[in-house]
Amino acid sequence: MDIVLLHRNLRIKDNEALYYGSQNQKYLVIYLFDKDYWNSNGKSSIQFQFAYDCLVSLDNELKELRSNIYIFEGNLYSLQEWIIRNYPKANIHFNHSTDIDYFRSQLNSFKQFFNAHDQFHTYSDHGIQLNNFDRDNWSKHWHKIMDQPLKLNPKANLHWLDVDIPTLNKFDPKIKDHTPLNMQIQKGGSLEADRLLDSFLFERCEGYSKKMSSPIDAENSCSRLSPHIAFGSISIRQIYQKLTDFFQSQIISLI
Repeated sequence: MDIVLLHRNLRIKDNEALYYGSQNQKYLVIYLFDKDYWNSNGKSSIQFQFAYDCLVSLDNELKELRSNIYIFEGNLYSLQEWIIRNYPKANIHFNHSTDIDYFRSQLNSFKQFFNAHDQFHTYSDHGIQLNNFDRDNWSKHWHKIMDQPLKLNPKANLHWLDVDIPTLNKFDPKIKDHTPLNMQIQKGGSLEADRLLDSFLFERCEGYSKKMSSPIDAENSCSRLSPHIAFGSISIRQIYQKLTDFFQSQIISLI
C-alpha cells in the first residue's frame, strides 16, 4: 500500500512521487487541505484558486488511471494520526517542497515519525541538493538531473480502496468557499502550462528583451510560467528540455 502526498508538484508528467508511488499499483493520492495554512501570512485565495485549477487538471488525468485525488481536511499532525489508524504500514511518497515555517515545521515532524519506520520517501525537485551539499559541483549536478529522461506517467491503480475521506469532486463545494469571486486570474493546470510554454517559444518571445521593459507589452511578452513552476503543473526539467530542443532546432534551421 502506497500513499502519494501532494503539495506543490501538481502534475502527472515527470512526477517522481507519483511514478514511484504507483509501482505496486495500489495507491492513494492525497492532497492536504489545511485552512490555517491558506490563511497564513503570504497565502491568498488567488493562489489557492490557481492550486485548485492544477488539482482539477491532475485529477482528470488520474481518473484515466483508475485513481482520484482524495482530500484530507486538517494539518499534517492530524493526517499522521489518520494514516497510523487506517494504513499503518503504508509507504508515503512526497516530492521535496520549500514552504513557509508553518508547513515546514509540521512536515519535519511528519517525516521524522515515518522515517523512523522506513516509510517516508522524499524525491528531490528542481535539482535541489537535499543531502551531501556540494557548491563547487552544483551546476554539473543540476545539468545531469535536467538531462535525464522525464519520468514516465504513473501506473494504473488496480485496487479499489474504501477510503473515509472525500474525493476532490465531492469536496468541491467546500473548496469553492475559499476561491475568489468574480476575478479574472491566471488559470492553472498542466494543459495551460504547456500552452503557455509553446506560445512563448514560438510567438511571444519575439522582442522579449525590449518588451519586458514596456508596461504595455510586458504582460504578454513574459512567459507567465512562474505560478506553474511554483505549483509544479510543469516541471523545471520539462521546460529545460523543451528549451534545449527549441534552441537546437533554431540552430539547425540556420545551417
